[in-house]
Amino acid sequence: MNARAWERLLWSGAIALGVVAVVGWRRAVPELAYASPASARVPRVVTLVDTDALAHAASVATDADLFRFARHPSPIGYQPELEGAPPPPPRPPKPALQVTGIVGGPPWEAVLEGVPNREGSVLVHSGDTLSGLRVRAVHRDTVIISGMDTTWTLTVRRAW
Repeated sequence: MNARAWERLLWSGAIALGVVAVVGWRRAVPELAYASPASARVPRVVTLVDTDALAHAASVATDADLFRFARHPSPIGYQPELEGAPPPPPRPPKPALQVTGIVGGPPWEAVLEGVPNREGSVLVHSGDTLSGLRVRAVHRDTVIISGMDTTWTLTVRRAW
């Protein structure tokens, strides 16, 4: 047998295996029998609503006052004007102040970040007031700031 005959034999074997696989696959799962739409229909029954029965059921539910533990109305009616005022809005958070550097020698100056109503860094001296925050003292490595019912003692932020 030459190579061409072997190739034909292998191709015909592959096709035969494919046909057997498809037939076996189709027979492995049985087809489901579906109900026809005509047999699935349910006859529609029209009923008239008895309005007297609905009114009676509504009166029984409201008279029983199902949401009260004692099953009787509250002696005090709801009066929205007696409700208290809403709570005051929360106080704004305290600023996250950071000292990024100290400049000079005595007298020292500090570079602050996170000052309210200011963007970026701010250079401050001892005695300065910024947005209600008072700089009490600037030392070689610390800054003391008071305001908003708090006193901060900040040290220079160091990398790592």
